[in-house]
Amino acid sequence: MDANLKNKKVKHLLPAILLAAIAFACTACVGNPSDNLKNVNGDTEQQETIEITLPGSLFEFANTDLQDNKEAFEKYCTDVREVGDSLVLEVTEEQREALIEMNQKNIDDILDQVEEENAEYSCELSSDYSKVVYKYDENIDGILQAKILVSLTSIYVMNGIIETNNSDWSVDASIVNCHTGKTVVQGTFPGASLTFGEAEWKASYE
Repeated sequence: MDANLKNKKVKHLLPAILLAAIAFACTACVGNPSDNLKNVNGDTEQQETIEITLPGSLFEFANTDLQDNKEAFEKYCTDVREVGDSLVLEVTEEQREALIEMNQKNIDDILDQVEEENAEYSCELSSDYSKVVYKYDENIDGILQAKILVSLTSIYVMNGIIETNNSDWSVDASIVNCHTGKTVVQGTFPGASLTFGEAEWKASYE
């Protein structure tokens, strides 16, 4: 399996997941007009704002369209503009906190799905947004694995950027055999590509 989407079978599954199941594509965040943060917070032009840059490397990792994300974020930010392959979000403190909260809800939703799939499966996300450890086995559902490796990681990274206002992201990612505790594969995003298969799973049992 390649977490950077070189595996065609996984890549075909991801668009629906990313558009319907996670906050990163932001369509999952879009609710009724009353949920729009601009409406909730009133006239955002009267409030102090900060700028947060979501880098192109994050959109590339998540395999999502920049324009689609721009249109979605516009519902939740005072302003959104494209700068090269990145998005610059202008947000009030209330909007920033609400984005973090919504993203965390989507993270929790995926974590619940992981637990429902198998009580031995788990995901460990460091509080400083620098490390993720995904514990499962070779029998995991393929769609759920894609959600974990791409969707969950993307939302986690995005929350780190929004919270710290540091767009220079780097995450050490490991897949661990939940039965033996042995590492199946490890790499550092965004540069790494997690490639693994039957041989790596077999080795994790030895």
